[in-house]
Amino acid sequence: FPVTINSSRFYTAPSVQELWDQWIPPRSLYTLHLGYRGPFETHLAQGHPDAVSLFHQVQPVKDGALRANLIHPKALSQWFHCQSEGNTIRIKRPEQDDFILSFPRQQTLPKRCLSDYVSSSRSDVMGVLYATAGNVHPTLKTWVSQGLFQEAKILHALTVQTAEALTEKIHFQLRQEAGLSTQIPDAEQINQAKYPGKRFSFGYSACPDLTQQQQLFHLLDPRDIGITLTPISMMSPEASVSAMVFCHPEATYFSA
Repeated sequence: FPVTINSSRFYTAPSVQELWDQWIPPRSLYTLHLGYRGPFETHLAQGHPDAVSLFHQVQPVKDGALRANLIHPKALSQWFHCQSEGNTIRIKRPEQDDFILSFPRQQTLPKRCLSDYVSSSRSDVMGVLYATAGNVHPTLKTWVSQGLFQEAKILHALTVQTAEALTEKIHFQLRQEAGLSTQIPDAEQINQAKYPGKRFSFGYSACPDLTQQQQLFHLLDPRDIGITLTPISMMSPEASVSAMVFCHPEATYFSA
Protein backbone atom coordinates (compact mmCIF):
# COMPACT_ATOMS: atom_id res chain seq x y z
CA PHE A 1 0.00 0.00 0.00
CA PRO A 2 1.33 3.45 -0.93
CA VAL A 3 1.35 4.88 2.59
CA THR A 4 4.10 6.82 4.26
CA ILE A 5 5.53 5.28 7.40
CA ASN A 6 6.48 8.20 9.60
CA SER A 7 6.10 9.66 13.06
CA SER A 8 2.67 10.08 14.60
CA ARG A 9 0.41 12.81 13.24
CA PHE A 10 -1.67 15.14 15.38
CA TYR A 11 -5.02 16.50 14.24
CA THR A 12 -7.41 19.11 15.57
CA ALA A 13 -10.81 19.36 13.97
CA PRO A 14 -11.06 22.58 11.95
CA SER A 15 -14.77 22.77 12.73
CA VAL A 16 -16.90 20.94 15.28
CA GLN A 17 -19.93 21.91 13.21
CA GLU A 18 -18.38 20.24 10.14
CA LEU A 19 -17.89 17.03 12.09
CA TRP A 20 -21.52 17.10 13.18
CA ASP A 21 -22.88 17.89 9.72
CA GLN A 22 -20.73 15.55 7.65
CA TRP A 23 -19.61 12.71 9.90
CA ILE A 24 -22.45 11.99 12.37
CA PRO A 25 -25.30 10.04 10.76
CA PRO A 26 -28.60 11.25 12.27
CA ARG A 27 -29.47 7.64 13.11
CA SER A 28 -26.39 7.38 15.32
CA LEU A 29 -27.23 10.48 17.34
CA TYR A 30 -31.02 10.51 17.46
CA THR A 31 -31.85 6.79 17.39
CA LEU A 32 -28.93 4.93 18.96
CA HIS A 33 -28.00 7.53 21.58
CA LEU A 34 -31.16 9.53 22.21
CA GLY A 35 -33.64 6.69 21.79
CA TYR A 36 -35.81 7.97 18.95
CA ARG A 37 -38.00 5.19 17.56
CA GLY A 38 -38.40 5.13 13.81
CA PRO A 39 -36.65 6.73 10.82
CA PHE A 40 -35.72 10.07 12.36
CA GLU A 41 -34.82 11.96 9.17
CA THR A 42 -37.99 10.85 7.39
CA HIS A 43 -40.18 11.72 10.37
CA LEU A 44 -38.49 15.10 10.79
CA ALA A 45 -39.08 15.95 7.12
CA GLN A 46 -42.72 14.92 7.53
CA GLY A 47 -43.14 17.10 10.61
CA HIS A 48 -43.71 14.19 12.98
CA PRO A 49 -44.24 15.82 16.42
CA ASP A 50 -41.82 13.55 18.31
CA ALA A 51 -39.05 14.05 15.76
CA VAL A 52 -39.57 17.82 15.65
CA SER A 53 -39.61 17.99 19.45
CA LEU A 54 -36.36 16.05 19.81
CA PHE A 55 -34.67 18.12 17.10
CA HIS A 56 -35.60 21.32 18.92
CA GLN A 57 -34.23 19.91 22.18
CA VAL A 58 -30.90 19.02 20.57
CA GLN A 59 -30.34 22.27 18.67
CA PRO A 60 -29.99 24.59 21.70
CA VAL A 61 -27.49 22.18 23.29
CA LYS A 62 -25.46 22.16 20.08
CA ASP A 63 -25.54 25.96 19.88
CA GLY A 64 -24.59 26.32 23.55
CA ALA A 65 -21.76 23.81 23.28
CA LEU A 66 -20.31 25.75 20.33
CA ARG A 67 -20.65 29.13 22.05
CA ALA A 68 -19.06 27.87 25.27
CA ASN A 69 -16.36 25.91 23.40
CA LEU A 70 -17.16 22.79 25.42
CA ILE A 71 -16.01 20.19 22.88
CA HIS A 72 -12.37 19.90 21.83
CA PRO A 73 -11.82 17.19 19.19
CA LYS A 74 -8.24 15.95 18.78
CA ALA A 75 -6.74 12.89 17.13
CA LEU A 76 -3.47 11.05 16.65
CA SER A 77 -2.57 8.47 14.01
CA GLN A 78 0.38 6.55 12.62
CA TRP A 79 1.11 3.84 10.04
CA PHE A 80 3.34 0.92 11.01
CA HIS A 81 5.05 -1.79 9.00
CA CYS A 82 3.89 -5.21 10.17
CA GLN A 83 3.63 -8.90 9.34
CA SER A 84 1.45 -11.69 10.71
CA GLU A 85 2.55 -14.90 12.37
CA GLY A 86 -0.33 -17.23 13.21
CA ASN A 87 -2.68 -15.34 15.53
CA THR A 88 -0.20 -12.52 16.16
CA ILE A 89 0.86 -9.38 14.35
CA ARG A 90 4.50 -8.35 14.58
CA ILE A 91 4.73 -4.56 14.30
CA LYS A 92 8.01 -3.01 13.21
CA ARG A 93 9.20 0.12 15.01
CA PRO A 94 12.22 2.10 13.81
CA GLU A 95 15.20 1.68 16.14
CA GLN A 96 13.08 -0.25 18.65
CA ASP A 97 12.18 -3.87 19.29
CA ASP A 98 9.30 -5.36 17.34
CA PHE A 99 5.91 -5.02 19.01
CA ILE A 100 3.60 -8.05 19.24
CA LEU A 101 -0.20 -8.01 19.37
CA SER A 102 -2.10 -11.30 19.77
CA PHE A 103 -5.73 -11.89 18.84
CA PRO A 104 -8.30 -14.65 19.42
CA ARG A 105 -9.42 -16.85 16.54
CA GLN A 106 -12.99 -17.97 15.98
CA GLN A 107 -13.58 -21.55 17.07
CA THR A 108 -16.16 -22.13 14.34
CA LEU A 109 -15.97 -21.60 10.59
CA PRO A 110 -14.69 -19.49 8.95
CA LYS A 111 -12.31 -19.23 11.96
CA ARG A 112 -11.36 -15.62 11.37
CA CYS A 113 -8.66 -13.76 13.27
CA LEU A 114 -7.56 -10.15 12.91
CA SER A 115 -4.08 -11.36 12.02
CA ASP A 116 -5.59 -12.77 8.81
CA TYR A 117 -5.89 -9.18 7.59
CA VAL A 118 -2.11 -8.74 7.59
CA SER A 119 0.22 -10.53 5.17
CA SER A 120 2.35 -13.36 6.54
CA SER A 121 4.61 -13.51 3.50
CA ARG A 122 5.67 -9.89 3.05
CA SER A 123 5.82 -6.59 4.86
CA ASP A 124 2.36 -5.07 5.25
CA VAL A 125 0.95 -1.97 6.97
CA MET A 126 -1.44 -1.32 9.84
CA GLY A 127 -2.69 2.02 11.09
CA VAL A 128 -3.32 3.04 14.69
CA LEU A 129 -5.46 6.01 15.61
CA TYR A 130 -6.83 7.72 18.71
CA ALA A 131 -9.52 10.38 18.81
CA THR A 132 -11.20 12.28 21.62
CA ALA A 133 -13.79 15.01 22.00
CA GLY A 134 -12.29 16.19 25.29
CA ASN A 135 -13.62 16.17 28.83
CA VAL A 136 -17.16 17.50 29.35
CA HIS A 137 -17.67 15.67 32.65
CA PRO A 138 -17.52 18.85 34.79
CA THR A 139 -20.24 20.43 32.66
CA LEU A 140 -22.37 17.28 32.75
CA LYS A 141 -22.01 17.11 36.54
CA THR A 142 -23.07 20.75 36.87
CA TRP A 143 -26.06 20.33 34.59
CA VAL A 144 -27.26 17.23 36.44
CA SER A 145 -26.95 19.06 39.77
CA GLN A 146 -29.13 21.80 38.25
CA GLY A 147 -31.74 19.30 37.13
CA LEU A 148 -30.92 19.70 33.43
CA PHE A 149 -31.12 15.97 32.83
CA GLN A 150 -32.23 15.97 29.20
CA GLU A 151 -29.66 18.62 28.28
CA ALA A 152 -26.93 16.59 29.98
CA LYS A 153 -28.03 13.45 28.13
CA ILE A 154 -27.89 15.30 24.81
CA LEU A 155 -24.47 16.82 25.52
CA HIS A 156 -23.10 13.41 26.51
CA ALA A 157 -24.45 11.89 23.28
CA LEU A 158 -23.03 14.76 21.22
CA THR A 159 -19.60 14.38 22.79
CA VAL A 160 -19.44 10.63 22.23
CA GLN A 161 -20.61 11.05 18.65
CA THR A 162 -18.11 13.84 18.04
CA ALA A 163 -15.28 11.47 18.99
CA GLU A 164 -16.73 8.85 16.64
CA ALA A 165 -17.12 11.47 13.90
CA LEU A 166 -13.49 12.53 14.15
CA THR A 167 -12.48 8.85 14.11
CA GLU A 168 -14.50 8.34 10.92
CA LYS A 169 -12.90 11.40 9.33
CA ILE A 170 -9.34 10.26 10.17
CA HIS A 171 -10.17 6.68 9.13
CA PHE A 172 -11.34 8.01 5.76
CA GLN A 173 -8.09 9.93 5.36
CA LEU A 174 -6.09 6.79 6.16
CA ARG A 175 -8.10 4.80 3.61
CA GLN A 176 -7.40 7.53 1.08
CA GLU A 177 -3.68 7.25 1.75
CA ALA A 178 -3.90 3.49 1.25
CA GLY A 179 -5.74 3.93 -2.04
CA LEU A 180 -8.94 2.32 -0.72
CA SER A 181 -11.38 5.25 -0.72
CA THR A 182 -11.80 8.29 -2.91
CA GLN A 183 -15.20 9.74 -1.97
CA ILE A 184 -16.37 10.82 1.47
CA PRO A 185 -18.89 8.19 2.68
CA ASP A 186 -22.52 9.14 3.11
CA ALA A 187 -24.59 8.50 6.24
CA GLU A 188 -25.61 4.98 5.20
CA GLN A 189 -22.04 3.99 4.36
CA ILE A 190 -20.85 5.27 7.74
CA ASN A 191 -23.68 3.48 9.56
CA GLN A 192 -22.97 0.17 7.81
CA ALA A 193 -19.18 0.64 7.33
CA LYS A 194 -19.79 0.08 3.62
CA TYR A 195 -16.27 0.79 2.45
CA PRO A 196 -13.10 -1.29 1.98
CA GLY A 197 -10.79 -1.47 4.96
CA LYS A 198 -12.02 -1.64 8.55
CA ARG A 199 -11.11 -0.33 11.99
CA PHE A 200 -11.21 -2.45 15.13
CA SER A 201 -11.10 -1.48 18.80
CA PHE A 202 -10.20 -3.56 21.84
CA GLY A 203 -13.24 -4.52 23.89
CA TYR A 204 -15.36 -5.25 20.81
CA SER A 205 -16.23 -8.64 19.37
CA ALA A 206 -13.17 -9.36 17.20
CA CYS A 207 -10.70 -8.40 19.96
CA PRO A 208 -12.70 -8.54 23.21
CA ASP A 209 -9.78 -8.44 25.67
CA LEU A 210 -9.92 -4.83 26.82
CA THR A 211 -6.71 -5.20 28.83
CA GLN A 212 -4.78 -5.22 25.53
CA GLN A 213 -5.62 -1.54 25.35
CA GLN A 214 -2.58 -1.17 27.60
CA GLN A 215 -0.38 -2.58 24.84
CA LEU A 216 -1.82 -0.27 22.20
CA PHE A 217 -1.00 2.66 24.48
CA HIS A 218 2.65 1.64 24.43
CA LEU A 219 2.58 1.55 20.63
CA LEU A 220 1.09 5.02 20.12
CA ASP A 221 0.93 7.06 23.33
CA PRO A 222 -2.18 9.32 23.19
CA ARG A 223 -1.48 11.28 26.36
CA ASP A 224 -0.50 14.25 24.19
CA ILE A 225 -4.14 14.59 23.16
CA GLY A 226 -5.40 14.14 26.72
CA ILE A 227 -6.31 10.43 26.73
CA THR A 228 -5.30 8.26 29.67
CA LEU A 229 -6.22 4.77 30.84
CA THR A 230 -8.06 3.85 34.01
CA PRO A 231 -6.92 0.85 36.12
CA ILE A 232 -9.52 -1.30 34.29
CA SER A 233 -8.21 -0.26 30.84
CA MET A 234 -11.02 2.15 30.03
CA MET A 235 -10.10 5.37 28.28
CA SER A 236 -10.54 8.74 29.90
CA PRO A 237 -12.17 11.05 28.83
CA GLU A 238 -15.06 8.71 28.12
CA ALA A 239 -15.65 10.29 24.71
CA SER A 240 -12.50 8.75 23.25
CA VAL A 241 -11.86 6.12 20.59
CA SER A 242 -8.89 3.91 19.79
CA ALA A 243 -8.63 1.84 16.63
CA MET A 244 -6.42 -0.47 14.61
CA VAL A 245 -6.86 0.15 10.89
CA PHE A 246 -6.52 -2.73 8.42
CA CYS A 247 -6.33 -2.26 4.66
CA HIS A 248 -7.23 -5.82 3.64
CA PRO A 249 -10.01 -5.58 1.00
CA GLU A 250 -11.92 -8.50 2.56
CA ALA A 251 -11.74 -7.23 6.13
CA THR A 252 -15.10 -7.55 7.85
CA TYR A 253 -16.46 -7.30 11.36
CA PHE A 254 -16.91 -10.56 13.23
CA SER A 255 -17.16 -12.00 16.71
CA ALA A 256 -14.32 -14.06 18.14
